[in-house]
Amino acid sequence: MNKQKFFCKTGTKRNDDAEILISQLYPRLGVPSAVYLPASMSLKTQNDKVAVVSNDIRTDDTEVAYRLRRALCKSGESKNMQDASKYLSGTCIKQIATMSALDLASCNVDRHTGNFFFKKDETNKAEEIVTIDHGFASNTMVADKSWFKYYSHFGDGQLNSRKQVIETIKESELLGSVLEKDELSQTVGRGIDLIPEIAQEIKEETGYKIDDKFVSSLQRNFDKTAEELTQ
Repeated sequence: MNKQKFFCKTGTKRNDDAEILISQLYPRLGVPSAVYLPASMSLKTQNDKVAVVSNDIRTDDTEVAYRLRRALCKSGESKNMQDASKYLSGTCIKQIATMSALDLASCNVDRHTGNFFFKKDETNKAEEIVTIDHGFASNTMVADKSWFKYYSHFGDGQLNSRKQVIETIKESELLGSVLEKDELSQTVGRGIDLIPEIAQEIKEETGYKIDDKFVSSLQRNFDKTAEELTQ
């Protein structure tokens, strides 16, 4: 008998809202994700917090991102992965770029190489990514902190502000080889209308209500980021 593994976690209402909503938003914008859902009432914790459960995305052909990064560093390859096309498919590179833009739009302060996975093909080349842990999506007040650590895959090191991230996205030759002009801006822009639609779907299908203030703040952040990507 096959057994499906699930992960269960608890956090604040804002953490839960972000985890649940963003895990269903990213795939519609081209970035695969583990799916987070509110647990049934029977899984409520003792302090009455609602637990959030997700599917286990780990398989024989997935590898957490930091392991590939570590292996490349040990082999003497470029730390910033300017030769990324040797190890990552064009689809994978595009997904990482899109994840970067969406993380900037959602102000995810917890994206690092332990919070996304590579799914590899038979040649051991990464063909796509799978994201996890969206619970620390926040608001624009923390957006300029130095949290975009994994983005050094496409730059010369860790980036310390929204401005640096935006400039790196625009100027990267590697991203330019797999993305059309303004493609990331258009992708982020599509999220503006999707955010309340998905929140409503979650309420209808599970009975869980995403806070209206979180929905509206997320929309504003997506709108701001889409505009920044075109300037």
